[in-house]
Formats: sequence, C-alpha cells, structure tokens
Amino acid sequence: MKGRIVKFIEPKGYGFIAGDDGKTRFFHVSQLQFDQTDISVGSSVTFTSTTTEKGDVATKIYNVKEHVSSSESKFIEIGGTRLKKTNIKAFRVFTERRDKVEEELVVLENKALRYLDYVLGETELGMVFHKVKETKVVEETEYLVVKTYQNEKYQWTGQQIDIAKAVQKLESA
Repeated sequence: MKGRIVKFIEPKGYGFIAGDDGKTRFFHVSQLQFDQTDISVGSSVTFTSTTTEKGDVATKIYNVKEHVSSSESKFIEIGGTRLKKTNIKAFRVFTERRDKVEEELVVLENKALRYLDYVLGETELGMVFHKVKETKVVEETEYLVVKTYQNEKYQWTGQQIDIAKAVQKLESA
C-alpha cells in the first residue's frame, strides 16, 4: 500500500502514515526498511497494513525513493544478536574495575619445637603457626552496552565479543 508520513516524533521513535485509502496508521521506526535520518513529514512510502488490538499499524515501511533493492545489510550482528541499524539509539563502552583481595593460608612451623620433638622422641609436631597472606588483585572488565528505541538494553563483556570490532560496526551503522 502507498501513503505519506503525516507525523513523526523522532525522540519517541514513532509516527503516523496516511494511506491512499484515507486511513491513518501508527508506525514505529523498527518497521522502517530505510535509514531513519531520511524520514520526514510528507515522505512517500509503501508499507504493509496490519490491524492489531490497538488499531491499524504500518509495517515493512519502504521509502519510495529508496525502494530499490540494496546489497547493504540493514542489520548488524553482535555476539550472536541481530540488531536493526535504525533501531539503535545509543551505545557506550565502559570499564568496570574491581579490587579483589585473595587470601592464602601459609603454615609456619616452629622449628625450635620440631627440634625438641626430635630430641625427646616425640612423634607429635609442636606448635604450628598460621599466617594469612593477602594479595590485592585488580580485575578489569570491559563492557559494551547498546540501547534501542524500544528501550531494550543489550550488554556484552570483552570476554564474550571483540568490543573494538563491535564498536566499528556500530559507528558505521
């Protein structure tokens, strides 16, 4: 079906399309099959109309100018998750530092008592002293967080994915 965008609320990621049949339909940016920056009131689009419990909804929305098949993917994949490029609202990378204390039990035998045990023929070991050795370890974990216009939040660690490559994908999206 053909229509025109009559209202678009960019911060919220949704708007309305007036179809050629005279009906106005809700749409969300997740249904755009083109770059969201190319959207403007008055733009001609083609779409599929769906009726939900909330009313008429436009899905699979194409910009009439760009409805030519493109070889460039509209999705990127990060850590096995496919994300539509136009759905990505923001992303950030941060490092979390944790100071961790590792304890090791060190057993110190009293050598003088061992000698006396030997001389006196005692089989039991004398006094044993324990000392706790503490080592401070700093653990750093790098995270990538991606937020979408649907308020979904995806998070990966540097152990799960190559964060530098993922950031390159996001920056080129």
